[in-house]
Amino acid sequence: MVHYERERRWLITKMRIIICEPELILASFASSVVEIKQGYLGTSHPDDSFRARIKDDRKAEATTKRGKGIERYETPPKDSKIRLGLGREVMAISRHQLFKTRYTVGPWEVDVLHAPLEGIILLELEEKEGVNIDGDIQLPNFAEEAIEVTDTLTSSQLARLATELNGLNLPAMPFVMELLHPISRIGIAGDPGSGKTGTIDIFKKEFPEIHFVPEAAEILINKLGVPATRDPVQNRRFQKAVYDMNKTFEKLATSHAVAHGKKGLLFDRSNPDGAGYFDKGVAEFETFIGTSIEAEFRKINIAIYLEIPSREIYERCQQRAPYRTETYEQAKARGARTKAVWLQHPNIHVIGNDGGWDVKVDRVRQLIKAAIKT
Repeated sequence: MVHYERERRWLITKMRIIICEPELILASFASSVVEIKQGYLGTSHPDDSFRARIKDDRKAEATTKRGKGIERYETPPKDSKIRLGLGREVMAISRHQLFKTRYTVGPWEVDVLHAPLEGIILLELEEKEGVNIDGDIQLPNFAEEAIEVTDTLTSSQLARLATELNGLNLPAMPFVMELLHPISRIGIAGDPGSGKTGTIDIFKKEFPEIHFVPEAAEILINKLGVPATRDPVQNRRFQKAVYDMNKTFEKLATSHAVAHGKKGLLFDRSNPDGAGYFDKGVAEFETFIGTSIEAEFRKINIAIYLEIPSREIYERCQQRAPYRTETYEQAKARGARTKAVWLQHPNIHVIGNDGGWDVKVDRVRQLIKAAIKT
């Protein structure tokens, strides 16, 4: 049996009830109150989760969720029940955990999270008989201000944040707002010799309001001394290392950019680029890395792809860059694979060479300005 959960979620940023302990008020008119522990194990896809849950230290369940947004696949409730002992074992090996009290108030489920996520209160409204979640929703009276986070904040994200904050005694709300911060993400890729590095060097000086994220593959090759290879096993290991580095760079760069009031992030060859380096393309990238190209594209608001210049210009530039050993034909063929991947991005801009170098740079410049315009 296939079971889909349809649900919307809000983060309460201001309670109408002026009281130090909002839980006391919620408990007074809740039809049920449940203490919940949740632990998350790793999955092979960024939009999926495997969760163990223990309720009131008496009942346990294990649930998988797949997808993103209002409608998600979920393990049917009748299939999710597990022994309490097994639930405790899964919790014990779960790296990421969260603890909360759930109050049922009419059709609403109100989750008050506990340390280290104290201060976070979530509203959830699930579609069921007599409850329609489409369109405008009237929030309960006790929620004076709230942000809908159906598409942007999951419990598994909050559990990972709890791991980062554990033991620090810091307020959680600023870090949750950091997760929701709308910062523009620009991805630049290009054929070998297309001028990608040169344009990025120019824009580092022109755009102090942008944080620039370096190319992970270049660091592995030039700093660690690990060359790319066509050996299928070694290539998979190399591409997985690039992917993991990019994820780390993305997370730290986002945190830094938000904290310092940056308007955007510019990525030099972000993760979708890696799909062009697998023999079987996107399908092998998704299977081996454990992601989807759509999930990776969602991390980039605007993609800019620079095309290789003419043979004459390429070979002239090659004389000034002896490390570049590819022939023009090899460079063009290599670029075609990554370009085919990027052309699937919903907001892709391909920049050719008409008009010369200055025109090419200015086209990229205008796209960046539009992307960070407030």
